[in-house]
Amino acid sequence: MQKLLALPMVLTLAAAAVAQSPWIPTPKSNEHKLNVDSKYVDNTGSTAKVVFSHTVRIPGAVWLRIHFDKTNLPRGSKLQITGLQKKWVQYLDGVSLVDYFHKSCFFDGEAIKVELVAGPNTKGNRVLIVGATAGTGEVAAKPESICGTADNRVLSTDKRQGRLSVGCTGWLCDKDIMLTAGHCVASTRAQILSFNVPLSTSTGGLVASHPNDQYPTVAATFKWLNSGVGADWAIGKVGKNSNTGKFPGDAQGSWYSLGTVPSSPSGNTIRITGYGTVSSPISRTWNQVQKTHVGPMYSVNATTIRYRTDTTGGNSGSPVIHNNTGKVVGIHTHAGCSTSSTSSNPGTRIDRADLVAAIKSVKGGGGGGGTSIFIPDNSSTTGNCNVIPFGHSTAGTWSNQKYQALITANDLGGPTSKTICDLAFVSCVAGIRHFDRIEIRMSQTNLTTLGTNFAANLGTSNVVTVLAQRNYDWHQSLNQWERIGLERDYNYVSSRGRAIVVQITVWGAILKTTSTAFPGHRRGTRQRIFAYNWPTSPPATGSSGFAATKMEVLFSAADLHKFGLSCKGSNGKEPALNFSGTGKIGSNYSMIVTNALPNANVYYSIGFSLWDPPLDLGIVGAAGCMMYFNNRITLLYTCNSLGSHTLRLPVPTGTQICLRAYFQAFPFDRAANNLGLVSTNYVRLLTGN
Repeated sequence: MQKLLALPMVLTLAAAAVAQSPWIPTPKSNEHKLNVDSKYVDNTGSTAKVVFSHTVRIPGAVWLRIHFDKTNLPRGSKLQITGLQKKWVQYLDGVSLVDYFHKSCFFDGEAIKVELVAGPNTKGNRVLIVGATAGTGEVAAKPESICGTADNRVLSTDKRQGRLSVGCTGWLCDKDIMLTAGHCVASTRAQILSFNVPLSTSTGGLVASHPNDQYPTVAATFKWLNSGVGADWAIGKVGKNSNTGKFPGDAQGSWYSLGTVPSSPSGNTIRITGYGTVSSPISRTWNQVQKTHVGPMYSVNATTIRYRTDTTGGNSGSPVIHNNTGKVVGIHTHAGCSTSSTSSNPGTRIDRADLVAAIKSVKGGGGGGGTSIFIPDNSSTTGNCNVIPFGHSTAGTWSNQKYQALITANDLGGPTSKTICDLAFVSCVAGIRHFDRIEIRMSQTNLTTLGTNFAANLGTSNVVTVLAQRNYDWHQSLNQWERIGLERDYNYVSSRGRAIVVQITVWGAILKTTSTAFPGHRRGTRQRIFAYNWPTSPPATGSSGFAATKMEVLFSAADLHKFGLSCKGSNGKEPALNFSGTGKIGSNYSMIVTNALPNANVYYSIGFSLWDPPLDLGIVGAAGCMMYFNNRITLLYTCNSLGSHTLRLPVPTGTQICLRAYFQAFPFDRAANNLGLVSTNYVRLLTGN
């Protein structure tokens, strides 16, 4: 009997699920396999040049997207991809090619020219074209969720949102963070988010945005839920545009603010803006371009907000905007409206507990960005310059310092736990900042204001030394956020104190620079405790002031940075190790040796923990040359005739966040010293998003 009663219930629930199943108007297309290989090509010249060109043509295609594989782009080389219909161009280098999933952006028309531009003095350039996606221009048809008998949406130009390549709407809540519906990313997170979308063709075929307005999602960062009405959301990061180098929020100029969900429908209206489909009598040129409508809020419960605002397929993921305040209170997900006055369209509340946690996680705990926070702000060009806590360009008064500042609970955004991978600061002058010794310690506290006793402020709760080095050299650029190079993570647990004390102690600090600018760091107006000009040991107490240095706190931000010094070779030059790339998981990066002897062999050393102090190779016959870390991997290559070499490596998908790897190069130079090797500076890789 129970089984007989259960069967109708199952059928009823299944029918309801089918009726509410979200429909996505994914642009119709065909896949075409290709095999166009430039082979490996060198450029021995001193200027970049096109070394290979091929036009992909798919007759009848309304739009095209090219697929690449096993393409090699050394530093200075790139792909120049031109849509022949509009002559719009996209540029992809070795890093952005990975960011764009080894594909081009979308171009209108049936033909795309792909050119391999080889950088000066580069070897092994290659492009391999393996396929193309060709749009058919067919328009999907589906019953619509219009509230009433007429579609009342109008064209709009809200710069804070874009059209996802799967056929949904995505919108920004930060410069590089997007929200949408969970069912829009359930099948793939690797999508293109297009802004400033043009009108469609007269038959409704989609028209591509300019390559400058197409951005890749960062698939590995997405968190989502796809469990039906009231439980359908997604959030993740969006990468930089390959042409402009900008995040979408920077280019568009703003993003949405999140608001409080109204407790009742009374007096409240809801705006839905997004990229829905259209049907007659609406012009086909409006198909899947941005439109907006305002309607009355209908109801609200613990997970769902409902409204009688017009939507259609393609609006999935749209921000549910409380029109009274202009702030987002939900994510539109499902159809529901009809001609019935009691029908409504539903969205997921923005304050669902799991969604709130996901937003905090992707944003890195709140504050100023998805992978880090900035205290008090992220401006690297404002704020006076101060020599506390990292010293001056002349030895003496400011060489020895002790300093404390707070990362407040409000800065952190209220997480129960958080991992801090590194700290960054802004120098007012370029140079190399040397410390005879540096120590950074962090602890947790419930203090909201620091006293003047260093030990009392630091306390005993979760005290960790995150950096302790002697003979430490930190490379700095002008007005840039420069990571200081923590050796280990700091694991914050809110139950051990809501705030974090950062204590920095330096001995023998001095900036090596040729600049005459003031040699300090950008500061804000937050509290600091400091002492300076002590002879050997820091005092127990310091002075209180309100000029704490600006600070970035990194939770999952990727980084590559230079530390340490080189020793001079027999050619009178100091070999250098530079880098390109970001360190992002799933991307490629390069280590670049310069100033070695022509055609010299070079060892690359890779390790995972620094020595304290670094090893002076004078003990083996290379006085003044240093080795900075415990070698775990050694690679041998040969420099070119200019004494340079590029080592290209991936950060594999699945690599843990905050993994530290150190790189140093040792070019052969028999005339330089008895060891027959010279050493470069070292580069620290910090993996992240």
